[in-house]
Amino acid sequence: PPAPRVIDATAAALCIQMGDISFYRLSKEAQSLIISSKLPMADAEGLARYLIENTCLDVEALARNPDLLSEALARFDVPQAVQMAVSTVLVTPSLSSDEMKISALLGILDPFMDDVTKLEPYYEHAKPESVLKELTNIDAELFAETVKSSKRLYARGEKMCGTWINNLLRQLKEQDKTEEKETTT
Repeated sequence: PPAPRVIDATAAALCIQMGDISFYRLSKEAQSLIISSKLPMADAEGLARYLIENTCLDVEALARNPDLLSEALARFDVPQAVQMAVSTVLVTPSLSSDEMKISALLGILDPFMDDVTKLEPYYEHAKPESVLKELTNIDAELFAETVKSSKRLYARGEKMCGTWINNLLRQLKEQDKTEEKETTT
């Protein structure tokens, strides 16, 4: 059967291309069976690579499917990830509810919080004023409550906690270890 990364890449690329998440929502075993029955492994890897490199991304479809959006952003290099994130924020007004808009924003933020290095070059690749204008249309209280209830970021006494804080601390520790190794060599 195809390797898990091939299945994930092919499923994500097919869903993005078709604007449909039905294949993506199948079990990994079902995805593997479908992909392996259609083509041999070498061709599956080639197909996944081709789809990812040549798929015309439907940003509005991604905004409506935050899990798929997060996965796509995590796979892209920084300039492409930032460009897609900005494009997604700019289409959020077309989403029908504040909950959908917030889900799209969290779909953008999660992969960036998993790899903060993607945030550093943000201003080189984005036009912040247009993005900030769109963000003012989001219900701030609902956004804050959603972030808190999802345990991404919340206060416990005077201490900030949550998965975003944990990811940031992990990345800072890794950076310190790398810097320490560089200074000792």
